[in-house]
Amino acid sequence: MHDKNNRFNPRLSLLVAAIGLGLSNPSAQAATSGVDVFAPTLGTSINGYSNRLGGSGNGEMLVGTQNNSVTGVISAFQWTLLGGKQYLATLGNVAQANAASNDGSIIVGSSVDSLSGKQTAVSWDGTGIHKMSFLNNGTYAKAQGVSADGSVIAGSANDGLTGNDTAVTWNSAGNITSLGQLSDGSHSFALGVSADGQVVVGYAQNGAKAGDIATRWVNNGSAESLGTLAGGIGSQAKAVNADGTYIVGMGDSSVSSTEAFIWTQASGMKGLGLLSNGTLSSAEGISANGAVVVGVADTTGAVVTGFRWTAGTGMQSLVQWLQENDPSYNLLPGNSLDTATAVSADGNTVFGMGTLNGRDQPFVARSYGPISVPTAVVTPPTPPVVTPPASSSGGATPPVSGSGSTTPPTSGTSGGTGGNGTPNTGGASAITPMPPTGVIGLYDLGDSLNNASLYTEALQNQLQSFVQDQLICTTFDTKGICVNVSAQMTHHNGTVQGDNTNGGLTLAYRLTPDLIAGVGYQGPNTSLKINQDRVEGDTNTVGAFLEYGNRLKQGVFARGAVAVSEGDATIKRSYLTGAGTSASKGKSDISQRAVSGQAGYVFIVKDNAAVMPYVGLDYLDSKLDGYTETSGPYPVQFDSRKQNDVYGTAGVTGSLNLGNKAILSANLKHVERLNHSNDDLSGEVLGVSTFNLKQDTTTRWDEVGLGVQIAGPLKASRVGVSYGHRFNSGKSAASDVATVSFSIGF
Repeated sequence: MHDKNNRFNPRLSLLVAAIGLGLSNPSAQAATSGVDVFAPTLGTSINGYSNRLGGSGNGEMLVGTQNNSVTGVISAFQWTLLGGKQYLATLGNVAQANAASNDGSIIVGSSVDSLSGKQTAVSWDGTGIHKMSFLNNGTYAKAQGVSADGSVIAGSANDGLTGNDTAVTWNSAGNITSLGQLSDGSHSFALGVSADGQVVVGYAQNGAKAGDIATRWVNNGSAESLGTLAGGIGSQAKAVNADGTYIVGMGDSSVSSTEAFIWTQASGMKGLGLLSNGTLSSAEGISANGAVVVGVADTTGAVVTGFRWTAGTGMQSLVQWLQENDPSYNLLPGNSLDTATAVSADGNTVFGMGTLNGRDQPFVARSYGPISVPTAVVTPPTPPVVTPPASSSGGATPPVSGSGSTTPPTSGTSGGTGGNGTPNTGGASAITPMPPTGVIGLYDLGDSLNNASLYTEALQNQLQSFVQDQLICTTFDTKGICVNVSAQMTHHNGTVQGDNTNGGLTLAYRLTPDLIAGVGYQGPNTSLKINQDRVEGDTNTVGAFLEYGNRLKQGVFARGAVAVSEGDATIKRSYLTGAGTSASKGKSDISQRAVSGQAGYVFIVKDNAAVMPYVGLDYLDSKLDGYTETSGPYPVQFDSRKQNDVYGTAGVTGSLNLGNKAILSANLKHVERLNHSNDDLSGEVLGVSTFNLKQDTTTRWDEVGLGVQIAGPLKASRVGVSYGHRFNSGKSAASDVATVSFSIGF
């Protein structure tokens, strides 16, 4: 059942107005049970996805494979609604994720090892990627399914002794066991495993007829044929329920060249029929109790669609199933849910491939209706036999007598089993999907919420730059007064992207020949772009500094500065929904403090050149008050959050005085975070769920800087330009900082 205590528990029934933006009937009302359809990642013209998608038994994680057509890199990924898409580690440039355990902590698939060139069975967990054994040093191995707890992994491997493709299992340590062939057969493939790890399913060559037959292996025993549908000669088992009592797949029959089936020990293999006016169907996944089957079928006009089947409803397209739970749900014209390749343990979350605006698009469809229970399977009436058009079958019919194929199943043509019996099967091997046209729903909020976790650090970094680089004044005349006007431009090229400009004013007074005191101001309007989010600050920042020594005079140099920033910020948060890019806006109070210290010693190298090694320490304290967004389809209530950081700096500066006409400077420094304390990003997506995300900050960076000051147009004036580039600046520290200033002395 759906866990209402889950930290992220989306309910479309509570978000009718929001989802209405993506529906063809905006005024429709959601049914009591409600549905959600999530579009995890927006496809682009260079990214495609394998039809083979798997999911965790609890319905929270999608796993799959993405192909970049420009670089040729094939990447395995995992996706959750809150966390977004995360790429998995690889052994080279090719990795495929096929199935996940019940809680998503174990993911299995394969990766091509760049050292050996072999396709290698792998698993991923919280510690990274792990290789699994080959069968007698064979040429390939790939994992297709995993038990609920991750202890049993099923797949296929080439046997290095016989040269045959062979169904195998691995244990959690990666040790391999051959499951063998049917009598007189020469190849077998395992596509799924039950949640308890006791039953493995797939297909094997029928030695007597040379074709492929659906097969199971119980407790690592010998291969058992499951037979064929009435009138058929070939079959494949794709997935198995939690305890191994129900097995589903596809085969040819008297009804169709490809028909979905369900198998039990008592009733044998029964066809599940076709959709209205359809010619093909293939079962790809099954729920833990065996009551829900999902797969791929065609319907009127040879349109390919995902389906969901129960004994009570028969075979329904996914849209029919969703509308049964929420009559208001509909797809925009040109959008589609093309395949259903895996299902959660409770049968209420379906994973598959659709399309959006002409591009491939994985989706997760979820209903909050009742959980189906198994009932007796009644074979549907047999419609007239229709010969499928060549464009629909694509020539990819199930293995039949005489095929003799020994090619291992590729991604999108076979399947595995997810946690708790969740079949994480591939796309329909017997059906060529229609060209992409689109799906509709809510995209993951993870990227936008993670952007929000960087607001505090981005504001803090801005204050740090003010204290170090703008709160400064070096041009004096007879009265010992200096006025400096500056503009600082920052470029972010880490997790935070964007360019920002901030103005500042500094006044200083020379107390003694070696001691300067000053004050500065920045504001009131500042702007920060954090990826697609925008933070518009209406804050007043004031600071004061005390400086002893001279960077061009031998001796001790010391500097101390403090700053306070108070005000509010209007924050615009952007995110994707099925209707396109949406935004929500809110306003928060901001309070920041900074204390900065620096000490060094100036060495005169020549009469006009000096070098100063130095160390520094910065303390930064920031608070962003809680606020609630007041616009957009998915507004969020954010809790208040604080962040405290201490950064240490070690560096060296050099200065060259060119006859009082210009001063050249260079700076090299390393900045390291010494202490960090912050609140998690927490709150609630209104009407959807609470959330709690860990925040992280930039831990270190290196910086190289250059500067020049030249005589200005007025008496005792200077124009200054400085530029610094930061390496490995990470999350939200600016990668480039440039300052232009005009100072005049009195």
